[in-house]
Amino acid sequence: MKMRSFSAFVLGAGLVAGLGSMAHADVIVSYTFGSSSNPSATISQATAGAFQYNGATPQEDTGSANDSGRSTAGGGQAYLRGIATGADLAAALSDDDSLSFTVTADAGQVLNLTSLTFDFGPSNDVGQGNQTSTIVVQSSVGGFGTGNPVLFQEAQTNPNGTTGDNAITNLGNNLTLTGSAFQGLAAITFQFRFFDTTNDGKFVNRLDNVVLNGSVTPIPEPASLALLGLGGLCLISRRRR
Repeated sequence: MKMRSFSAFVLGAGLVAGLGSMAHADVIVSYTFGSSSNPSATISQATAGAFQYNGATPQEDTGSANDSGRSTAGGGQAYLRGIATGADLAAALSDDDSLSFTVTADAGQVLNLTSLTFDFGPSNDVGQGNQTSTIVVQSSVGGFGTGNPVLFQEAQTNPNGTTGDNAITNLGNNLTLTGSAFQGLAAITFQFRFFDTTNDGKFVNRLDNVVLNGSVTPIPEPASLALLGLGGLCLISRRRR
């Protein structure tokens, strides 16, 4: 076989091996909180756990409702009450009250992420409006709590009298995750924290329609990586001639 033909063969084989591990972006896991806290949908080759309500003490507001959990109103949302949150970012990051979920690739697979989308908004069941809630998102890639990266932070003000699921007005928030740190992962956990302008147990931070997008692909085998590397070297060699 001539050198040129051999180079083309190796390059083609490497490209085929690389294409075999590629996949289009898709929904890896979604949570709509309709009938349970379990995932509403999960892509094959990955496993997602039930949505978690962390740290908040039940009935801390001396009322009948928990500080965090899943509301069934309006189709369902996750929530964290204002009584369990602080008034600024530092308080949110040092607090143990949060909402979270974890997704894990099956054996021999990796997660390649593209985005995390969600809806959120505050409500006040006693009609005291014009109070602001701020959501803060972190992940296990950078770590949780004080001193670790905040991937997303945005505020939403509650219109006067907005209650229940009507508070979900900040729609389609999109956190882009195309950086190299979010590719080739065995597992990842995302955590949602809040801070707000009230200490009222009737003020509720609400989260809905949480969707993690990306793909799940096989871990590249060493032989495939070697072919890709050799194919690239051959292509460089041909261009230099």
